[in-house]
Amino acid sequence: MSDEFDQFAQMALDEARHSGYLEGHADGLQEGLETGLQEGTLLALRAALLRMTNHRFGSTSNSFRLRVASENRAGQLYAWMDQVMSASRIEEIQDLLSP
Repeated sequence: MSDEFDQFAQMALDEARHSGYLEGHADGLQEGLETGLQEGTLLALRAALLRMTNHRFGSTSNSFRLRVASENRAGQLYAWMDQVMSASRIEEIQDLLSP
């Protein structure tokens, strides 16, 4: 009877390990997808901001491009896009363009 119990306990332990592995794998996959979506969104926002600024005011400085590339907050990138869209002259966004 002890052997049957040991086999049952081992089967339960194996099942728990497998279940834990699957759960961990699913959690890791979900986290990876979320991170990828966030990074992709930031990349698209940065590209759109640079394109908008170049289209409206001509080429931009390296310091501006670096500032945009290093920004990791989508809200800030959207705010800068709003500034670029509402500005009628480049002087109106000098604070954005300066380092």
